[in-house]
Amino acid sequence: MLDAALVSVNGKIEDKQAFMKALRATKIDTARGPVAFDVYGNIVGNVYIRKVERKEGRLVNSRHLHLPEREPVLDLRFVRSS
Repeated sequence: MLDAALVSVNGKIEDKQAFMKALRATKIDTARGPVAFDVYGNIVGNVYIRKVERKEGRLVNSRHLHLPEREPVLDLRFVRSS
């Protein structure tokens, strides 16, 4: 992300406002999906929730839930109390 922002300001990191504007406007594709900053400066990207299951006598990770890229929201449906 830093590299893309530096390219967009032609390496002129001294102009902090221009650099921060470029950084917040940067959106890149990663191995886990697209990543960008929201209006508050938080990273926004895909979230993968996995669970451990026993298959054929072995414990393995399996994809349980995929939350696609979106703005952060307070959603407690996925939080389970102990």
